[in-house]
Amino acid sequence: MDSDIEWTKTNRGTQAFIYKKQKYRKRCSNKDGSEISVCCNKSCGISIVLQNGIIKRYPQKHLHDELQHTPEIRNLLQNMYTETKDDLLTP
Repeated sequence: MDSDIEWTKTNRGTQAFIYKKQKYRKRCSNKDGSEISVCCNKSCGISIVLQNGIIKRYPQKHLHDELQHTPEIRNLLQNMYTETKDDLLTP
């Protein structure tokens, strides 16, 4: 299966990835070494299975819209979020 995965982080700093304009976070690991990731949209129950960074199972239909930002805009927003959080935490 095609594995055009863009690795990123969630707002809380845990590792996540974007695939086909949808963002996923890791939920758990299986005994066979595969990982189950779920959509970051809390109202969406879609999960995806990765084995060594390669997608093994991908459902096609989400219950919400795709991400609208390009990777450059997402990086810019993440940097702004991190800098703002650091500034607020600095006495």
